[in-house]
Amino acid sequence: MRNATLTITVENIQLTDEELVGYGTFDNGKDNPAERITISGNASRLKNTVTPGRTIVAIGMLRSIKDGLGIPSLTLNISQAIQVTLPIPAIV
Repeated sequence: MRNATLTITVENIQLTDEELVGYGTFDNGKDNPAERITISGNASRLKNTVTPGRTIVAIGMLRSIKDGLGIPSLTLNISQAIQVTLPIPAIV
């Protein structure tokens, strides 16, 4: 586990009273520009920022877990998230 700051496009979220769990995609800077990542965190603190369709900058603990076939998957336990306002392209 290590601290990480990632820009994530949130795709799906499920909320309980205490926890937010979902997934999104991020650009890993390598061969896969839309790598899937599982996200989780405190629901009361993040529910207004981490919503489907938004792009966020998320800070938290990043873990890489291998499944039964040895394929790694990334999980980010978010401690802070900031919504990113993307620039609107100009119409020429």
